Amino acid sequence: MAQWWRSRRHQALAISALVLAAGGALVSSAHAASTPVAASSTGATITVSATGEVLGTPDTLNLTMGVSTTAPSASTALERNNAAMAKLQVSLKSAGVSNAEMQTTNLSLSPNTNAKGQITNYEADDTLAVTLNDLSRAGAVIDAASTAAGNAARIEGISFSITHAAGALSEARRRAMANATSAATTLAVAAGGHLGRVLKIDEQSAQLPSPPFASPVGIARSVPLQPGTTPVSVQLQVVFALQQ
Repeated sequence: MAQWWRSRRHQALAISALVLAAGGALVSSAHAASTPVAASSTGATITVSATGEVLGTPDTLNLTMGVSTTAPSASTALERNNAAMAKLQVSLKSAGVSNAEMQTTNLSLSPNTNAKGQITNYEADDTLAVTLNDLSRAGAVIDAASTAAGNAARIEGISFSITHAAGALSEARRRAMANATSAATTLAVAAGGHLGRVLKIDEQSAQLPSPPFASPVGIARSVPLQPGTTPVSVQLQVVFALQQ
């Protein structure tokens, strides 16, 4: 009987050991599965910034003009100013300028005083921003508008811009990418490797500057306009792979 009990006890211990071993194996297996795998490196890279620029021909004239009148009373100054501006706008509309291409940017009425602080008269000002899309007729349009407004007319300034710039922007982007590739190739060779594929392109800016053209107060007949050229530029930041 004692021998039988010892035999049963040895079997129980053996089974317990086997269970514990299996449990330990299961725990170990679960821990291994939850271990994160390290992300693989993308390797060495070269990052360059480059600009591409082309000269485009302006197709739009942005004009700021207006009228200024003085009178002994505020109401008279404003009335005269309104009449002069109305004539100016009628002239512009007759030349094909739409309401959407005209915008009032300033309207003011203020008193003028002498050294003693006494009001001598009142001055009214009205300023209009105008977009002219036909540069071949722009000078004639300005002449006609200034004549219609009379001595109250004035020009504050003009600038040229490019409205239809898709073609110029595409060429500027192409040149910027070519410049970036050239610079990155030089760096790659200097580093003892060669240039790999493009990993990232970031367009940081695309500029269509409008160079100002200052004009004196007052109007000159037969205004000669020279639009010249306007730079269109694009700046890119490009990341390349560096291969050894």
